[in-house]
Amino acid sequence: MDEQRLQHACELVDEGKYTEAHHEFIQLAESTPDPFERAWPLIYAANTLQGLGQQEAATAQLSAARTLIEELRASRSASDEMFAAAESFLDFEDANLSWLRGDNLEVALNRFDTALTKHRSALKDPRARGLYEAIQIRRAFILADLGRWKESLPLLEEISRLRNTLRGLHSTWGTAVGLPTTTLGPSKNLSRPLALAVCP
Repeated sequence: MDEQRLQHACELVDEGKYTEAHHEFIQLAESTPDPFERAWPLIYAANTLQGLGQQEAATAQLSAARTLIEELRASRSASDEMFAAAESFLDFEDANLSWLRGDNLEVALNRFDTALTKHRSALKDPRARGLYEAIQIRRAFILADLGRWKESLPLLEEISRLRNTLRGLHSTWGTAVGLPTTTLGPSKNLSRPLALAVCP
């Protein structure tokens, strides 16, 4: 895979140019011969579609990526780090889409919980810190929406310790402790800044 082009696409994401980034990711996928490596830009492409609010298109993009990964499962070792990383990212995106679509909160939470449990080993890798934080932050949002403050607050505290700052969490924290700051859930204000938290 063309790493330089991948980095350029991620820079477009950082600049908020989701449409241009999506185009780059798709072009990268189409020009990548290896099926496994092709799955990565497809997942990133789905992620940009989430940022654009195009949930149905994002779901279709993820399905294409999952098909590639499933077809390669038999030929990949269970200890293959890259394969585990791709699966964990894919499962995260599936759960995130469930949340953004406004599915039942318990269903969305269960998907994040399942991803966290299934990929616990892969998520311990320091390189997966962004993905781990993204899962935990979304779990905290959903738990707070469900009124389960005692479960939500420790997650926010954990992320705060990992980042050594409350920046980016202050409005969520205020809501979790009952202050009238912002609404939890898959609103644009919360989901958009987090949508591509795991782009390398």
